[in-house]
Amino acid sequence: MATSRLLQRLDTGDSTSSNRRQIETFKVDTSGGAVSISKGDVLAFDLNQTDFGDKVLFVQLADLADTTAFRAVGVAAADYSFGQNEDAKVDVVVAGLCDIKVAANTIAGEGLVISATPGQADTYAAAAVTPYIATALEATAASPGVIKGIFLPQF
Repeated sequence: MATSRLLQRLDTGDSTSSNRRQIETFKVDTSGGAVSISKGDVLAFDLNQTDFGDKVLFVQLADLADTTAFRAVGVAAADYSFGQNEDAKVDVVVAGLCDIKVAANTIAGEGLVISATPGQADTYAAAAVTPYIATALEATAASPGVIKGIFLPQF
């Protein structure tokens, strides 16, 4: 899971050659049934796992209301669907430019935190109990959506 934070490409000087994105692969626990994860879903370490090493190897949808899913680690890099007891692996953007599922009325430039809606980020408020996880680069309308954002390294 270790990833170098060095700039990986310096070839043409083209600004599109590096988005500073870092992707790591994690596992998803499917022992309780089928699991679906959408591109942009905010993911957290799965603290339900009994083995301490597995607590940071497995991820689940981030959820402020769930004490086992409150520590964001990244966002899903693609759509995934797994059946029960399937060996499930997901690519997670742990830093850099990515799609992020956000609440309604998000404004570009706002800081984002995990919310009580599983897999969704919300705008930072003074009463937030979790740290910034990302910065919104786009706005949403009156309904939740997926926007471009910069996910900040969490570990």
